[in-house]
Amino acid sequence: MGQAYVHGRKWAGLIDGYANVGKRLLGAAAPMLDELGAGRAIQAGVQGLSQYDQIKHRVMDVDERGRGHYGRIAAAAPEIF
Repeated sequence: MGQAYVHGRKWAGLIDGYANVGKRLLGAAAPMLDELGAGRAIQAGVQGLSQYDQIKHRVMDVDERGRGHYGRIAAAAPEIF
């Protein structure tokens, strides 16, 4: 279970890194795209990134709560872990 968690966090970190690159690219390209009449593409990109941020927030919240539960259980019964 521990290895799956480590690999999952690594995978999530890679996705987050790509999302951050996407945010910076969209921010830099938005004026050019707007001039070319691609306002809908900008809007879709912003909406997609907003949805990503919402999902990321939920996942991070679940992770934080899960680690808290694990810590309390491990402290109460260290022989299990």
